[in-house]
Amino acid sequence: MEGVGIMRRASIYRGLVLALALAALLVPGLAGAGQGGYAVLDGHKVFYIDQGKGQPAMVLIHGWIGNHKFWKDMIPGLAKGHRVIALDMIGHGQSDAPKLAYTQELLARSVLAVMDRAQLKNAVLVGHSMGAAVARRVALEHPARVRALVSVDGSPGQPPKDPKAREEWAKQANAFMAQFQEPDGQSKVGPFFDAMQDKATPPAVREWIKKQALATPWHVGKSSMKEFVNPANWDGKPLNIPVLAIAVPSQFLPPDWEAQMRALFPDLSYHTITGVGHFLMLEKAAEVDSLILGFVDSKAVRDRRVK
Repeated sequence: MEGVGIMRRASIYRGLVLALALAALLVPGLAGAGQGGYAVLDGHKVFYIDQGKGQPAMVLIHGWIGNHKFWKDMIPGLAKGHRVIALDMIGHGQSDAPKLAYTQELLARSVLAVMDRAQLKNAVLVGHSMGAAVARRVALEHPARVRALVSVDGSPGQPPKDPKAREEWAKQANAFMAQFQEPDGQSKVGPFFDAMQDKATPPAVREWIKKQALATPWHVGKSSMKEFVNPANWDGKPLNIPVLAIAVPSQFLPPDWEAQMRALFPDLSYHTITGVGHFLMLEKAAEVDSLILGFVDSKAVRDRRVK
């Protein structure tokens, strides 16, 4: 009988351990070092991973219909001497994807929700493509939370100031956005992403990018693209903090792109990387890491007082 009692207690113990393990996976919580966790935004879960130690901390923000995995090759290098958080903005990756308008304001709040949950007072925001525009919005609206900003082939440019040129710019932007709102809009993603690659981009990388992007719920893709071209987001307000821009010269960039970036970011360090596509962090991760670490570890960023 004593043996039976021991077996029952062991069974109960195993059951409790299993229940606690499941609870830890299902309940949103604070991510431990090298682990994943969830923040909560308006009742919805926002996923993030947390790796490394050291200041300044960095928050990595993916682009349109991306996810935190787009930083997978860069995180090990960045996390050797810094705390690095990579998130899935709401609607993307392992985050919840409620059916609502995916405004730039909402995406920015999902970044702040992760920073709050991770107990980050401030950080260097690193944004790729549309993620750079989201990072800029966080910095403009919550300056005390952002030590510096890195634009990785980002899209935070500004429309022309001349009224006629601005009107033409808006028409082109709306026409570009409209193709993704059509019934077959999702089918345009593959060709669009292919057009942003370099001839040297490995086929396996091309296919991985499209697979990840197409896994994003399409109501999120349609809405976030529509909201991105909203004229209210293109305000041209300068951001007076240290900024690093890493650009890939391509047919998509206007000839005065560097001048546009300097108008938006007066304290700008500007670099270009050639022989790569738009998703340069998947092709030249070590080079991008080196540029970012040189910037993040600079005296201007390390010693900057954030108020």
